[in-house]
Amino acid sequence: MRKTFFLVALAAAAFAPALLTAAIPTTPFEGPDLWTDPAPATHRIKALGSDLCVTRAAGSTARLPFLELRRCTSPIAWQAISLAPNGTIDAPLPLASPVTWRMTTPGNSRCLTAARGVLFGPPAVDELPCAQPEMALARGGADQSWRLRQRGGRQVFEIRTLDGRCWSAQGGTAREGVQVVLERCDPAARGQQWVIGEPAGSVIDRQDEQAAEAFGWITVPR
Repeated sequence: MRKTFFLVALAAAAFAPALLTAAIPTTPFEGPDLWTDPAPATHRIKALGSDLCVTRAAGSTARLPFLELRRCTSPIAWQAISLAPNGTIDAPLPLASPVTWRMTTPGNSRCLTAARGVLFGPPAVDELPCAQPEMALARGGADQSWRLRQRGGRQVFEIRTLDGRCWSAQGGTAREGVQVVLERCDPAARGQQWVIGEPAGSVIDRQDEQAAEAFGWITVPR
């Protein structure tokens, strides 16, 4: 049976073991009406106000696979991005949960990673092997951790690095074939607003389902 995830308010006393296991700050989550993140699942990420979806580009011998905008397709194939919680952060951010996310591309389960060492132009969002859990605080793990901040609707988000840069359509406007890059976050920039959860996919696997429950989701039959 397919399942849908909903956030429920967490009572610290009742859920203390789960909170400790997930390393969530002691302040409980606010509940479904104030929660902002999508459920851990496979999603398509669309540029707001367009029919353009974030798509994995294969790259070449000279460069890593990366993300670009292409017309949304069905089935979603290389436009599928899997989201799973991988930690929390204490720094408050309005309209955002404390959860950090790992994002993987389909087929090969590699992680979306903030490019480093870029000399010219904004850094890309590349695809690299996922950092091991014990390396979560190392450079590679931090570059593979993302935060979601709600922008203008329940399914519209900024996608942010831990150091405060945002996914952006290169040039500021969503157009077919442009890369997804990292630029200074600008609340007014439409090229930094992304629809996540249209459509939502299924839960990735049992391991991620357990992680979802530890971070405060419960499962209910559809």
